[in-house]
Amino acid sequence: MKRRPEGNGGAAEPYRGRVYRLVAPVAVMAAILTGLALDVFVPIENFFIDSRFRARASSDPPADERIHVVGIREEDIRTFGRWPWSRRIHGQLLTLLADVPPSAVTFDFVFAEPEISEERDPVTRAGPDQYFADAAAELGCVVVGAWRSYGVQERSRAPVQAPIGAENRDEHGFTLPIRDVRSSNRTRLYFSKEATLPIRELAESAFIGYVDSPPDTDGVRRQLPLVVQIGDDVYPSLVTQSLMLHWGVGPDEITVIPGDALVFRTSEGEKRIPLGHRGELLLNWRSKQSFYGRWYGYGFLSSILVRHLQQGEPWPGEAAPVQGKILLLGQDAEGLTDFNPSPLHPVTPNVQVHAVALNSILREDFIWRPPLSWSVLLWVGLTWATLFVLRDTPIGVAAGAPALLAAVYVGLSYYMFGRWSMQLPLAWPLLGFAGVHIGDGLLRWRAERAARQEIRSVFSSYISKPVMERLLRHPENIRLGGERRAVAILFSDIRSFTTISEAMREEDLVAQLNEYFEIMVACIHRYEGTLHKYIGDAIMAVWGDVTNQTPEESAANAVRAALDMARENVVLNTAWTEAGRPEFLTGIGINFGEVMVGNIGAEQRREFTVIGDAVNTSSRLEGLTKEYRVGVLIGENVQRLLGPGFLTRTVGVIVVKGKRNPVRVFEAVSAPGDSAAEGWADWVARYERAFDLHLERRFAEAAGLFEGCLRDHPEDFCTGVYLEACREGIRHPPPADWNGVAIMESK
Repeated sequence: MKRRPEGNGGAAEPYRGRVYRLVAPVAVMAAILTGLALDVFVPIENFFIDSRFRARASSDPPADERIHVVGIREEDIRTFGRWPWSRRIHGQLLTLLADVPPSAVTFDFVFAEPEISEERDPVTRAGPDQYFADAAAELGCVVVGAWRSYGVQERSRAPVQAPIGAENRDEHGFTLPIRDVRSSNRTRLYFSKEATLPIRELAESAFIGYVDSPPDTDGVRRQLPLVVQIGDDVYPSLVTQSLMLHWGVGPDEITVIPGDALVFRTSEGEKRIPLGHRGELLLNWRSKQSFYGRWYGYGFLSSILVRHLQQGEPWPGEAAPVQGKILLLGQDAEGLTDFNPSPLHPVTPNVQVHAVALNSILREDFIWRPPLSWSVLLWVGLTWATLFVLRDTPIGVAAGAPALLAAVYVGLSYYMFGRWSMQLPLAWPLLGFAGVHIGDGLLRWRAERAARQEIRSVFSSYISKPVMERLLRHPENIRLGGERRAVAILFSDIRSFTTISEAMREEDLVAQLNEYFEIMVACIHRYEGTLHKYIGDAIMAVWGDVTNQTPEESAANAVRAALDMARENVVLNTAWTEAGRPEFLTGIGINFGEVMVGNIGAEQRREFTVIGDAVNTSSRLEGLTKEYRVGVLIGENVQRLLGPGFLTRTVGVIVVKGKRNPVRVFEAVSAPGDSAAEGWADWVARYERAFDLHLERRFAEAAGLFEGCLRDHPEDFCTGVYLEACREGIRHPPPADWNGVAIMESK
């Protein structure tokens, strides 16, 4: 069927559309490949990569049982004094482990400077360094750290002019370089002319492994070199050296193939570890929780050590079975310095980098990326297909179908990553796909405009001016259904209203309700909220449905309005009490989420409103104000959006009626600038700490803090409830699966 020309250029429109659909995918792909060569998409791609690690973290399997991590934590610092500790402590640990020798005892430390100490071992008369070195030599499976020299000496491609030659080989002790490196250009590996090595005593008694974990441009560790080049020689990393000891292989039984694999020839057969072109392993991050049960504080081992030295006790049977396994030691106290961002957390101990790498290798749990050519062919084919299949569909379908396909692709990429650690590209496929279809939509825009005057005549008689203006800007919303938007929803209700209404004359009740509604609605309008409806004595208001507020603005305005409503309600109640009229005690619940906003209903009668799960949750939160005896409750989605200056406190972790997943619920205490905040900040901080301790089952500590909070504010209901819960937890500890979640059976 021929299309009717539109204006002077209408006749050429179909031809231009066909040319665009043929050429645009190829042209955009050429631009994408250029961007990939220039690393343009790296920051966005890294965001998607990190989000996938976080999305699957809760379902990460337990770490390999052959790894045991010993982290130096805050309690260890308090017990043994400031870091660094005397190396005699490390030597004592090695002496103890001689009875249950691990396959490797790996220190994620670089002991580069001698320890200045007059202390001598009472038996051997050796100083701390020598004592540590002697214990390492006796055990025979100790690995200590070294690192490359950074800065101007960092080279990636240029030929080496001044390598560490044989004359300096003794600085590495008996740690020999790997000779079988199959690369025409070795200096693509992580390289330095020089290195920072451990003190000579340790170099001659322990193996050396390089601890380098170069960050990406955003500071996050996403790969780890398994070999490094120092001058002309290639040396193992801390992880590689630990695996050499664990599998019982020497440097002559290892082959380095940059861009392919690091190959170990073990008694169990050949082990192949995928390598990048610089000798790096992509880190398949698993949550720290997956290492629980094989992650100990140093104080745990030291307590065993003390019993061994003082009472001659061997390694206790109830302790971790470390014989034949890799024992990895590093910092795990935030007061120390060995922390950096990871995809899972902005503050991650660097020892976890090595633990994650070891776990990936031992479990053969590697990240796999499909070849770029596969992704390019799939993208071009899918883009052509959608452009031509959707060319005659309405704009809504032409925009919605690609968006749905993009969402399916995103969901598939997250699923495949969570299931098989397959890392599909997301940044450039989504941006390119969206760009091509946006261009196609612009070409079709002129042909499918709606009649604004018709919308005005249909709706102007029964909706507000802001809603009308929004419909005129987005005329597609004239259909039933509307659009999805992220909004803040407020529900306010008068408690025991039925009892109040039964005791009042109808005309007096209506007059008091009108006075109440007038003040409450003024608070809502003051902060640019939309009054959606009255439901009996309840009020429903929304922020972000017809205005251009950001999510943060919507949440902040909703909370400010609620706090104003609560204050005005107190003023009203004071006046009503003096006049002999009943008080209205109200509860307010606020939630934030994505809902359907639009003209909803039947052809005979429509109503502009919002519907969705977030609306139901807001209503449930309002109902919970009675349970917790507070005025304003907000969901965790709201609390996360509030900026500095808002004061909130947790009232519980709750599964509301009709839901399965627990949510953290907060009381809104004050907004920035409120005089009500004076004197509350410290109290709220103590309360929050007590609540977190309660969830951690540290009931005695939590009870002490709750008691202090209750002394300051004896009228606070929540504090009293949780204090009694802590006391009960002390008397009768809850079962192992207790998580502090309250399940609400009523609305």
